[in-house]
Amino acid sequence: RDPKEYANEIMYQWGKYKKEGMRVAQTFDQVPTLHDKWIKNFCKQYAQESSGGDYPFSMFSRVDNLNEEKIKLLAKAGCKILRMGIESGNDFIRNKVHKKNITKHQIRKVNSLCKKYGVGTTAFFMIGGPGENRETINETINFARELNPNRSAFFIYKPVTQESVEL
Repeated sequence: RDPKEYANEIMYQWGKYKKEGMRVAQTFDQVPTLHDKWIKNFCKQYAQESSGGDYPFSMFSRVDNLNEEKIKLLAKAGCKILRMGIESGNDFIRNKVHKKNITKHQIRKVNSLCKKYGVGTTAFFMIGGPGENRETINETINFARELNPNRSAFFIYKPVTQESVEL
């Protein structure tokens, strides 16, 4: 989608629902931070449209799509929450099973930058997947505690089976 139209649409929703108690615009694009040019244009447009007003939004992102420049742009535009899938505190589970290919160092760095620029985080974790045991689950719980995100969401891994597809 066009980043300017997307920013305008969010502001339209603010105009329509702010009086009803809207507190944050929750966007549901999968990974808008993937494209540098798109996110720059969106942030610029959103900042112009909101005119420095209080119109916060949240966004999904992948840790490996974020850097200081993007986080700073998002914060300046009004992003109050970045929602990111961490999946596991165990390197093998996160990178070999879930194929995230992100390091704890990358996660810590992005988490730290979010705190630096006042962007809250929601960290999503999965437990009970292939190869998981009590030790790897505890690693995930301890890593979540270390990161201390604003919100943590833990999901129990449940594969889609042929039987569930036929229902």
